[in-house]
Amino acid sequence: AADQMIALYEKYVPKSIDMILSGMIDGEMGQRLKQVIPITNIDMVKQLCSVLDSFLDKAVLDNADIEHTYIYSCVWSLGAALVGSDRIKYDTFLKRIAREALPDGLLYDYFYDINSHK
Repeated sequence: AADQMIALYEKYVPKSIDMILSGMIDGEMGQRLKQVIPITNIDMVKQLCSVLDSFLDKAVLDNADIEHTYIYSCVWSLGAALVGSDRIKYDTFLKRIAREALPDGLLYDYFYDINSHK
């Protein structure tokens, strides 16, 4: 489980923070995303850990459940303070790097339920 959490961190967190705070996507510099209030990278990661801690426990063993909960937690930690139009950009970005079966709509409009696996 620890190896999976490290892999998920490496897959989502640095890329998300680069996109949000610097506008960097795949090494290309773009426009940084607008936040309602400025949040530092370390505070985003602390919030991610808090959200993950509240949703994941040792009983969650399914890799897909863990990754989908991780994606949901990224939305509501790393992307929580984004303004509406930039939430759409972050949603598109997350779906692209996730390569998972995710809802067609905005991820901000969904909740991942571990018990029903969707």
